[in-house]
Amino acid sequence: MSNASEARKVVYELYQDLERFSLDDYKPFVDIDDSKLRIESFIRVAIETNGREVSPSIDGRFTFEDDQIEKLVDYTLDCDFAQEEESVELLGLDHPIVERLLDDCRHIPSDVLGTSVRYQCSVKGSA
Repeated sequence: MSNASEARKVVYELYQDLERFSLDDYKPFVDIDDSKLRIESFIRVAIETNGREVSPSIDGRFTFEDDQIEKLVDYTLDCDFAQEEESVELLGLDHPIVERLLDDCRHIPSDVLGTSVRYQCSVKGSA
């Protein structure tokens, strides 16, 4: 009986702080638009470096040729848009294509990668 009484007391104390709990406290503290732009920039450079083309669209989706997929697929970085449009895939760091592109870049020797980063930065800096 004392174990049941003690358990009831512990559970009661455990749930006392729930009134202050709010999901609003866990909203992101950073703007993710910058991160999405960096993902898009990486995808564009990785695809175009391999001689393929990324074709943007007005409504937030873009298409590119992927040598491992037989058909063209529309992609977006906008989660809401991807949920509304069944034919559009959401691209993110965990998407198989992005993972493959990242893996391809991991095999680039550091001296070559460093040279391409310096080149990209100098080209952007001169604009």
